[in-house]
Amino acid sequence: RQIKTMVMVLDGSMTLALLRGDHQLNLQKLADGTGAADIRPAEPDETLERLGAHPGSLGAVGVKDLRIVADHALRGRRNLATGANTDDWHYSGVDIDRDIAVDEWLDLREVSAGEPCVTCGQPLEVVRCIETGHIFKLGRRYAEAMGATVLDADGVERPITMGSYGIGIGRAMAAVAEVHHDDRGLVWPVAVAPYETVITVASMRDDAAVAAAERLYGELQGQGVEVLLDDRDARAGVKFADSELVGIPWRITAGRAVADGEVELTERATGDTQRVAIGDAAARVAATLASARP
Repeated sequence: RQIKTMVMVLDGSMTLALLRGDHQLNLQKLADGTGAADIRPAEPDETLERLGAHPGSLGAVGVKDLRIVADHALRGRRNLATGANTDDWHYSGVDIDRDIAVDEWLDLREVSAGEPCVTCGQPLEVVRCIETGHIFKLGRRYAEAMGATVLDADGVERPITMGSYGIGIGRAMAAVAEVHHDDRGLVWPVAVAPYETVITVASMRDDAAVAAAERLYGELQGQGVEVLLDDRDARAGVKFADSELVGIPWRITAGRAVADGEVELTERATGDTQRVAIGDAAARVAATLASARP
């Protein structure tokens, strides 16, 4: 039975956003409902200067000089408590329709798990997620500032209504990493892997292994495979650990098996390793990758 008073600055103007005490403000809904492009919480000194109190004792009763928007869940509510804009003082018995001059009623709150879906009526499930892309309406604010217009049906210039559409490459990578990893590092799906295959030379002192690796590197490139050749002068264990950390889907190891005319194929996701003839390795990997690509 508490009114939560959020002091926000919308496009440079202070605004009070009111919600039920157990609800949380959704900033995107606030932006959509008010049309504001620049939204931030008011600083404590700004709040103190305009309302005369610190957060925890703020309210909208008797406020006349600020815009007040309220969530629909408060409409018609009575016997509420809210800050009195004096530190450590609160009003009780507040009737929001009688005591607060709400300028606009909006949908401002976050939904909660278990609430019915407005479309099908089934209970909602709330899960954590990562925003990898977005689409939202910018309105005409920037169009008017830039003088961006279009002729309407009557030949009259009108400011265009703008939208923003974007995808975050870094966020998309973070989302993939959260889902596709293990205790050794990343496990890139083939569709988004920076390289599809890494060829690891176990020892750069083994001329036969180096020659086999370079041959396979050329063959895989010729078949359109995105391949990395690890020919660093480092221990084999270091190279294996690095390829697992980076998460390249397949590894071809040119090591002792080269003496028998074979190399090792290792799948990063499962760790399964098999020996195949050097002459068959490129075709085997290329065919496997082709079936895994979207």
